[in-house]
Amino acid sequence: MKNSLFDEDGNVSLTIKLEIPVKDLEKVIEDVVIKTTEILMTKFKNE
Repeated sequence: MKNSLFDEDGNVSLTIKLEIPVKDLEKVIEDVVIKTTEILMTKFKNE
């Protein structure tokens, strides 16, 4: 994982390089969507 705030010229730049396999990324996104949906459903049920 590369994380740099300054490039060679000293200009401020934020570069984050994530080495995550696509399958893992899909799983993470899926988990986030499921959790978000559960939270929203709970919120609406309580109103």
